[in-house]
Amino acid sequence: MFKPKPTANRRNWTQRYEKMIDFIKSLDVKIDIQELLNNPLLEFESKFNVNTGETNETRKTAKYQDITFEIANNKYVNIKGSLHKYSNKGKHNYNDFTFSSLIDVIIDLYQKFNINPHFVPINNIEFAVNVNTSFNPKTFIKKNIISHKGTPASIDTFKGNGYLKEFEHSQYYIKIYDKGLQFSQPDNIFRFEVKVVKMEYLQNIGIKTLADLLNIEKLQSLGKKLISVFNELLIIDKIDTAIFTAKEKEIYQNGINPMFWERLKPNSKDLDYIKLRSKYNRERDKFNSLIKKYNLNKSQKEVSELIKNKWNDLLIFDAKKRYKLTTFLNEYSNQRSEHKTVQNDTSNIVLNCTVVKRLCLVTGLDISMQKTTSKFMSISGIKFYKKNDPKIYKELEKRLSDKWKNKNLEIQFREIAHSIRNKNNNPRNNTKRSINKLLSMPSLFNNMIYISKEKLKIAEM
Repeated sequence: MFKPKPTANRRNWTQRYEKMIDFIKSLDVKIDIQELLNNPLLEFESKFNVNTGETNETRKTAKYQDITFEIANNKYVNIKGSLHKYSNKGKHNYNDFTFSSLIDVIIDLYQKFNINPHFVPINNIEFAVNVNTSFNPKTFIKKNIISHKGTPASIDTFKGNGYLKEFEHSQYYIKIYDKGLQFSQPDNIFRFEVKVVKMEYLQNIGIKTLADLLNIEKLQSLGKKLISVFNELLIIDKIDTAIFTAKEKEIYQNGINPMFWERLKPNSKDLDYIKLRSKYNRERDKFNSLIKKYNLNKSQKEVSELIKNKWNDLLIFDAKKRYKLTTFLNEYSNQRSEHKTVQNDTSNIVLNCTVVKRLCLVTGLDISMQKTTSKFMSISGIKFYKKNDPKIYKELEKRLSDKWKNKNLEIQFREIAHSIRNKNNNPRNNTKRSINKLLSMPSLFNNMIYISKEKLKIAEM
């Protein structure tokens, strides 16, 4: 995975900042405490009371590459910090942090501290993406995002040069801000982040331990959750109200007011909750109908699609990394074989990450990073080589005609993929057309006998 070189002016490469997972907090990690205390990479310190001059021996802490290790009462080990910063030796989180990078971090924690990811329960976790929008994120965040599930933003303010909105719920927070303006970037960088503070929120996905973050299917489900939360936001494109009828104008003015939804949203403890909920739903349906009639959610649709594509891009990893992950999973499951549940969970992860090298039928290139049903290089595979192997991408780029060479990358990716498919389909289609032409010609005999078996095979007739 290509990573930009560090620079004194980190703003130059903030636009490359992408991550799926960042901060985690884990309480009561199952690990040998004495082994941790003796680890030469960690220097544990006890808290010092400036008033009494005494040290608190019940809690010792050590920090390594932004991960804080805490030993409480010489019984419990707690871990918290940024996995993203850890991957950069604790210095920053301003570069790409992908599934491939996440694998490296978890393996490194195991090798340096003997931390078995199955014994690291996750109590808090943050997951997010940055996307480049065609519009100004600052204006979009400030004026277009109204509420989330009837709840107005708990934080709604300028942050640096950008803008921040945060929505607070009992089990999770939503944080939305303009990443480009925050770091004076020319690009429109929109950041969408979910911070989970109660893991029951993710119980349907089954993310409970650090090991679950090695399961590609669970991360795919986490991405779907991110998109789902974004689509739950009430977002509306601004419009000249002169086109509305008097009733529509009233619905619109109410709908873009977050306080309207907060006042209308019922409390589950209300005696007439069902009646109030029905009223809330009726008003929301009216507003949704207005949005649909005038197509007032184009921006939301655009960003939703961008989030989906970005998350899928971050999950791409090559056959070499797949092999490294499988080897690691086999290694630690064998060492912990006395724990039956660990073996079962591990076998499932290994099954999902089995090394199967698949080659494109046209280019002969490895397409193991694509869907298992893929036969040809697709857009996701082309993006992978663009990021990871510039030499191969340069060869793929030669497939572009002059018509497409100055277009944006998304169009170029599409046309390269189209060229590869055509290389496979054109011979078959041309042969099929020739055969059909011959068979349509008037003849006293069956023209099929004049067609070779090789041509029939090419045409698949």
